[in-house]
Amino acid sequence: MGCTTQESRIRSEFDCAAKCGGISLNDVLLPAPNLMNDLQGVLMRYREFPVAFSSDIECMFYQVKVPESQRDLLRFLWWPKGDTSQKPKVYRMGVHLFGVVSAPSCCNYSLRRTGADNRCNASQEAVDTLHNNFYMEDGLKSVENVQRAIHLVIELKTLCKEGGFNLTKWSSNEREVLKEIPMMDRAKELMDIDLESSQLPTKRTNGVL
Repeated sequence: MGCTTQESRIRSEFDCAAKCGGISLNDVLLPAPNLMNDLQGVLMRYREFPVAFSSDIECMFYQVKVPESQRDLLRFLWWPKGDTSQKPKVYRMGVHLFGVVSAPSCCNYSLRRTGADNRCNASQEAVDTLHNNFYMEDGLKSVENVQRAIHLVIELKTLCKEGGFNLTKWSSNEREVLKEIPMMDRAKELMDIDLESSQLPTKRTNGVL
């Protein structure tokens, strides 16, 4: 297990492929079906229409709970309250981990289920976007005009919230869309920018400018 820092925050990372006695956690877990959308298709749809916007599901894996009956598989040792002078205790993760071979399928299923369970309260376009325009936690969408983009941004945020997912780090190539998004919900490089006069920065999405 190690720690990484990103935007002044610390996140624990677990090496689920680490072996003990010749076997690792990932060796004994089923990977489950691959529910990831094809990245090439997601990126092509992202460039289909002139008004584009993107978002990120905040801490996606940590929003999906592991059933109580399966949490013994995710036991780990840690010091109480981080005090290394004490003897480590056994803890269990209640949510999915980065690095666990089964986590991507479980989390993608939960996102898709959010759309399916809330069809009656959302447009078909919002549900389809949730199912077809996300590559893991990254949502990428393009539409014909600004008005439609603004409406869909609001609808997607409401829809995801129903499943316990928070959409954040919003970005767009249109200033009018960005103006409708609260500053704290925008991508970091767009938080303090003057939308009236400043040039919009170039953003990298899944490795593509």
